[in-house]
Amino acid sequence: RSEGYCDHQLHVLCDSSEKAYAAVVYLRIEDAHHKIRVSFLTAKTRVAPVKQLSLPRLDFMPRNLVQLYHEASSYHK
Repeated sequence: RSEGYCDHQLHVLCDSSEKAYAAVVYLRIEDAHHKIRVSFLTAKTRVAPVKQLSLPRLDFMPRNLVQLYHEASSYHK
């Protein structure tokens, strides 16, 4: 690795329940000396739809927040 090497990773975590769903984005940075820093970038939550959905369908809902990932990506550039 060169002296200025830096590894950047975006981590997107999602979860859901019968009442709500959410996604959060963290930025993980590792420098040339293997020092790791993790920073919170953004999060979004939504109330689950009034129309009852199956749990597998609710588990899919946070993935609709993919825009969250794109916002974090463009923020980092």
